[in-house]
Amino acid sequence: MPSKLTVDKAKAIARSYCSNGHDKGKALLDNGYSESYAKSGAREETYNTLQVKQAIADIEAELSAECTWTAKESEKTLKEAITLAKQQRQPTAITGAVAALNKMLGLDKEQGAQDPVKIVIEQPVAYPKLTKEA
Repeated sequence: MPSKLTVDKAKAIARSYCSNGHDKGKALLDNGYSESYAKSGAREETYNTLQVKQAIADIEAELSAECTWTAKESEKTLKEAITLAKQQRQPTAITGAVAALNKMLGLDKEQGAQDPVKIVIEQPVAYPKLTKEA
């Protein structure tokens, strides 16, 4: 059966394999292979074909691209969280977002003498004093 593997069949096997938690036997069963073949060591012949390997790699690359969260996106999100927390006057939220951003940027670790880190501190926001009205 592996020698007669078509590109469409390889893609179908790869889709089943990637969607079922990487269960090779189940993917073969889902695509019309016999139970004895799906459970045998011979199934590796199918998975070792270039068509199936390439189809799996294509699917995993596509999924990876869809699920990628970059450090720049994280930094942008944390900076937005800091801005929002400032606007809503939530000092605990500001502290949490700043701590997360510092950790992501590696500023939470001890720095050696050869690795100076320049930290810019913004001026604090002046909040009106609360007075007790009589």
